[in-house]
Amino acid sequence: MKLLKTWHIAATTFPMWTSVKCQYPTITYELLQEAPLKLIDTVHYTRKAKRKQICGIDRRTESGFTWQGRGGLAFLKSKWSIVYLDDRCLVIRFKRSLVTPAGIDVLVAQPQMKPSSLDLTKGGLTVKEVAQLTFLPTEK
Repeated sequence: MKLLKTWHIAATTFPMWTSVKCQYPTITYELLQEAPLKLIDTVHYTRKAKRKQICGIDRRTESGFTWQGRGGLAFLKSKWSIVYLDDRCLVIRFKRSLVTPAGIDVLVAQPQMKPSSLDLTKGGLTVKEVAQLTFLPTEK
């Protein structure tokens, strides 16, 4: 499954990633269960020079996935779907949740890959959505 790897968030509309407080976000998807499909979803990011993580479980639904936090975040849920996926690029759209706005993430398999080199409108985004993206710096 192409999804199962570590992805680097290269462009986004999500305020947590567009602020300077949280940098260099990645998401790692690992298979937990095949049927019904469940994934371990681990987000890593840097905040105040320390690496942090958020863990959750993604459950496959008819329209995409439902993420549920683990541990102290177990009460949080978020619905998201894959807009585009190939070996190099993943585009996800997430719905508004209790604590987050709706948005889009563009993730790349290699951190040095620039999403600006991709035609994101061919990846399922509108011109307006592409214009709303903030392109993130890569880790040095």
